[in-house]
Amino acid sequence: MSESNDSGHSETEINVKKRRHEKEWKRNKIKRLKAEGKAHVNWKGRLVPARSTGDSCSCKRLCFSKFSADSKQHILDQFNKLGSDGNKIAQDTYLQGLISAHAIKKRRPRKETPSSTRCASYTYKIKIGNEETPVCTQAFCSLHGIKPDRVKRLARLVNSGLVSQEQRGKHNTRPNQVSSQVLMLIDQHIRSFPYRVSHYAASNKKRRYLASTLSITKMYELFLQKHDSEAHRTLTSKKVSADKIHGVASYRTFLKYFRDHFNYGFGRPQVDKCRECEQLNVKIQTEKNVTIREKLQAQLKVHKVKGKTFYNEIKRCTTLAKNNDDTEMITFDYEQNLPVPVTNVSDEFYLRQLWVYNFGVHGMSDDKQVMYMYDETVAKKGCSEVTSMLKHYIDNYVPVAVRKLYVFSDGCTGQNKNHTLVEFFFSLIKTGRFDYIEQRYPIRGHSYLPNDRDFAKIEVQKRKQGKVEIPQRWYEIVREDCKFEVVEVNRTMIFDFKKHFTNIFKKNITNASKEKFLISEAKIIKYSISHINEIAVSTAMSGILFTNFRIMKPNTKISMPTRPMYDEPIPVKEKKIANLKLLIQYLSEEGQQYFTRVFEGGTNPEDAESDSDTEYL
Repeated sequence: MSESNDSGHSETEINVKKRRHEKEWKRNKIKRLKAEGKAHVNWKGRLVPARSTGDSCSCKRLCFSKFSADSKQHILDQFNKLGSDGNKIAQDTYLQGLISAHAIKKRRPRKETPSSTRCASYTYKIKIGNEETPVCTQAFCSLHGIKPDRVKRLARLVNSGLVSQEQRGKHNTRPNQVSSQVLMLIDQHIRSFPYRVSHYAASNKKRRYLASTLSITKMYELFLQKHDSEAHRTLTSKKVSADKIHGVASYRTFLKYFRDHFNYGFGRPQVDKCRECEQLNVKIQTEKNVTIREKLQAQLKVHKVKGKTFYNEIKRCTTLAKNNDDTEMITFDYEQNLPVPVTNVSDEFYLRQLWVYNFGVHGMSDDKQVMYMYDETVAKKGCSEVTSMLKHYIDNYVPVAVRKLYVFSDGCTGQNKNHTLVEFFFSLIKTGRFDYIEQRYPIRGHSYLPNDRDFAKIEVQKRKQGKVEIPQRWYEIVREDCKFEVVEVNRTMIFDFKKHFTNIFKKNITNASKEKFLISEAKIIKYSISHINEIAVSTAMSGILFTNFRIMKPNTKISMPTRPMYDEPIPVKEKKIANLKLLIQYLSEEGQQYFTRVFEGGTNPEDAESDSDTEYL
């Protein structure tokens, strides 16, 4: 994974985690059915029958007799059709066009009652095609299946020269709308938590991840601690569930705002969830055409077979490594960053911590796990660091008698899948360390490795810990509690392979057929003493077809870097230093002394992008 250093929350990167399906809301269903004139159950649970033509009028013009039964039904159907999708305003506009307001020609004041407050008289008409027929008020209501109160309201609007507007839900008689000030407090509170971004997410849909120790309930509790101390005391002392609290903002309001405005998860990003599998499954579930659905199902089956090929090869090569002394298979990956200090005080949730990196290598012949651990002041997490630690592992843990090496890793380009690593393995063949090396990469989303099981054991121990003040404590936990071998990485172990190899290997690689070597598309790369000047690359999981490439520059010799990549501690970012200084007050003397040395190592004012895993921002 790659570190992101955007300290702000760009709106273009915040995608709604859960979309609202407003059409399915009960109140909107009732509005829609009511406007369309269909039978429905209202808010009181009573069955409302479908809209129908009302009773005949009793006026002397006999308005009802002017229309046949078919015409009456046509008038009602056309009116209901205007209300499709709950569009009551379209109906009101139509009705207003059939109402005319006129000045009152003559008033007849009576002594018994006060004078009328009417300011206009109204006439009504029914329109069928281009023909308009005047009718009385009762006939107008009955033919459209509406109540007189609605007609009176529309008539007053006509007289005032106004049009009908949607006012439902906008009243203030029973206000339940959350104020903008409260929403702003919720927004500011959620944004105050450091997050991390996984490189596995698409660049335009980056999902962010909060600390695994957080939850929405915990965030709400911290929100009350800031803005409503009385509600916070009730929540923490009386053991009342969060959804029963009604403080400055209810839990339901907080939860709704979080889901609607923030694409946040908790803990480790789900890197092994295949996007293509998810997309095909959704298409299969929603596709109504049988032929298209069967094609999608076949496509999904082929995709899963390709994903399974990677795991089958892991099993095959593991068997080879266990049964042959001259064969070894390794898998490697970085674990999710481990934080220090871990103090378990509430301030910690809002502050950046120092990262401890853990690069795991799993030897399959003897099932041995070696963890290379170091903090972010020692080195970064780039291709040179990965190559340096693999070289250390091969020099110290792979017997000289091993001549065949199988290597499996995920496709993280910044760490595991890059030209530097290809050049390193090629160099091992060229210098005679191995006779054959085979690298395999999975299709995206199907990259579960034995390292993930190793890291899961560390995560279990991580949840059991109280305070972890310094990196050495993590080393002890992994070594003693998880029973893994730990190599404490220092700067003398890290070499700049990337820079060193630029003088030996080509930058742009093509073969005699003008085919270009694209590392991003490679699934299998083979290195062999029988083809010592070439690498064989396949873009298919099955490895049916390979293409050969020469990657060395002419008239050059293979060599390994000898000078360490880092001479001094890597400066920690200014913002992180400021946060760490707020946390050291909760540490023991040993922890304070360690972080004092970190502060003396200098700061990085630019917060430049590094090659670390995911980074809290």
